[in-house]
Amino acid sequence: MKRNKSPGQSNWSPGNYEFIFVCFQKEDVSGMRVVRQVDDHLTNTFTIPRDTVLGTDPSRRWIKIWSGGCKPTDGEGLELCDARWGTGTTMRTVLISTDGEEKAVHTLRVMSQPCIPEKGTAVCA
Repeated sequence: MKRNKSPGQSNWSPGNYEFIFVCFQKEDVSGMRVVRQVDDHLTNTFTIPRDTVLGTDPSRRWIKIWSGGCKPTDGEGLELCDARWGTGTTMRTVLISTDGEEKAVHTLRVMSQPCIPEKGTAVCA
């Protein structure tokens, strides 16, 4: 699974969508679940609708799952009921098959930047 955020999207902001890329062959992903854990807490679960097949054509190898209300009117993809995917220090997104097998995992850890005071002051830049 690959997480992809496109700054070129007009409705883009962190946590707006997940981008799923499974493989280069046709794959029926109907009924699979996308589960998001943030800082060891389950935040979102999305079940992929029936008849969703990733094809071999480059334009059909992925699906975007947008947060509720964030999908552009002319955009493709599916929409989560929740307003956000959830963000935190550690975010783990898992694609789970209908048999309960983990098909793909993406973990993102956010490292904080140390405060660097502006020259001659105690205020961080």
